[in-house]
Amino acid sequence: MKHQFSAARRNSGRSRSRDMESYSVQCDRSGFRANASDCVLEWNGKFVLKEFSEQRNIQEFLKTPREHTNVPIARPRSTDLEVTQSDPPDWASY
Repeated sequence: MKHQFSAARRNSGRSRSRDMESYSVQCDRSGFRANASDCVLEWNGKFVLKEFSEQRNIQEFLKTPREHTNVPIARPRSTDLEVTQSDPPDWASY
C-alpha cells in the first residue's frame, strides 16, 4: 500500500524565511535571550544583539614599517688569539 500524502498546510500569510529567522538565541555579550533576527555576528565570532554590537577598532588595521636592524657587513673578530680562563684578555690588542 502506498503512502497517501495529505494536502499541504496553508501558509497563513507568513513567509517561511521569517519563521527560520525567529528562533531564540542568547546574546554572547549581555546574556539576554532574543530572536536571531535581532542579533548580528561580530568580527570576533560573537553573536550579539544589535544594540550591544561593537565595530572592530581601526587601529588594528594599521601596518607599521619594517625596521632594518641587520648589520650591513657582518664579520666576526679574528679567532687566532687564544684566551684562557686564568689570563684576563688584553683588550688593547683588539
